[in-house]
Amino acid sequence: MVMANSEGAYVSDSDGKRYIDGIGGLWCNNIGYANEEMAEAIADQARQIHYYSVFGHLTTPPAAELAAKVAKLTPGHLDHVFFGTGGSMSNDTAIRIIHFYFNRLGKKNKKKIISRIDGYHGSTYLAMSMTGVAFDHQGFDLAPDLVHHIPAPNPYRRPEGMSVDEFCTEKVADLENKILELGPENVACFIAEPIMGAGGVIVPPPGYHRRTREVCDR
Repeated sequence: MVMANSEGAYVSDSDGKRYIDGIGGLWCNNIGYANEEMAEAIADQARQIHYYSVFGHLTTPPAAELAAKVAKLTPGHLDHVFFGTGGSMSNDTAIRIIHFYFNRLGKKNKKKIISRIDGYHGSTYLAMSMTGVAFDHQGFDLAPDLVHHIPAPNPYRRPEGMSVDEFCTEKVADLENKILELGPENVACFIAEPIMGAGGVIVPPPGYHRRTREVCDR
């Protein structure tokens, strides 16, 4: 099937048949297709400067303005912004920064990454290694010594008779037990989607992210 045209929430194939795109491409087309305001903004910017490298402390007005806006919205001291080309690159870069940070502290063994089964983090080598979807790993030699997976916090798959609070406690314990198994001195980070997308649009139990944050802080 070849998608040839679009408007708002609709896409049309090469035969002219129209469809509702219920998930917005891959969940990222949240302002609709053929948005005139966006098209005009892109065209206007292309007439001025459509690209310039940001290496060597260089930037462009739109990049600087967006960075300032993002820095204002983020809490605390999170006031530095890195622009990438997508989620895979962003996740890879986050791991590079984490490894660099621990290397600078002299903690060069802190390299291991804990992720979750059915989580999705991208399609580059490292991001796919962090992804916990079994199908995506078939036929590839990924990074099993670097990335380790724990069960997903899917409350709809909890054991019969177990409360949501008890299930949350069990899933938080999964993280802590994995850290202890690998050795805290070897673990660099835990990566987790706030809501698991490709894994089934899984909303974790209330308090899960706060409690896993507390485990990481310890």
